[in-house]
Amino acid sequence: EAGAVQQRQHVDQHLPSGAHFAAVAQPAAQQPGLAVGAAIDPFRELQHDRCQARQVSVERLFADNQARLGMTWLAGRQGGNKVLTGEAELKPTIGQVGHMNFIHPFRIQILGAAELAFLRGQDEAAARASIDRLFGADLVAVTVANGETVPPYLVEQANAHHVALFSSAQPSPHLVDVFRLYLSRMLAEVTTLHGVFLDVLEMGVLITGASAIGKSELALELISPGNGPVADDIVELYRISPDTPEGRCPTLLR
Repeated sequence: EAGAVQQRQHVDQHLPSGAHFAAVAQPAAQQPGLAVGAAIDPFRELQHDRCQARQVSVERLFADNQARLGMTWLAGRQGGNKVLTGEAELKPTIGQVGHMNFIHPFRIQILGAAELAFLRGQDEAAARASIDRLFGADLVAVTVANGETVPPYLVEQANAHHVALFSSAQPSPHLVDVFRLYLSRMLAEVTTLHGVFLDVLEMGVLITGASAIGKSELALELISPGNGPVADDIVELYRISPDTPEGRCPTLLR
């Protein structure tokens, strides 16, 4: 018993602060005792109401990406408390982030060189009408990319509608990619499972079983160069894409 406690403490002390792996294993068949099985989707076995819907504010999105993208908040400061939610909460006709689109609008509209050239090619009345169309009920932020000059009317409308307006010198495709990856992780559907989660040859492996049956001891036997512990006892699982769950160690256990 003393040896088991000592091993458990060893595992707890060596959990990494944040290791993410895009595969989770659990038993392929229900059998007594410890179970280590093939990779499947753990969310399929869970009640929907056990999975937590997540959200992130525009202010948090800006703070987390400001340094990386060299972003400046130009207008619409009052819109910082607006929130983005997961894909499941969106209307079928609304997307999260993308280049300026009036037919399939995005909650974060990105204006790059092509979009600004389109606006500059219109007469003043048409350009204003196009900018007005951007500010639908679902819009939470507009980002002008490529270091482009921001139209004054866009600044006016951002302040009038309380919608955050950012600028960045980064290319617009890069902004879209970074925002999409950031939102996929921040807004991922999440649930928790009881078990020990390991990185085994860059594959996530979840060991499940009843309490005190020896999951941590088995995990210790698997630790070797190339293999390591991620979370012990409680594992947070995030659906970062339709077919990719990601296991993480809860913040309180790091």
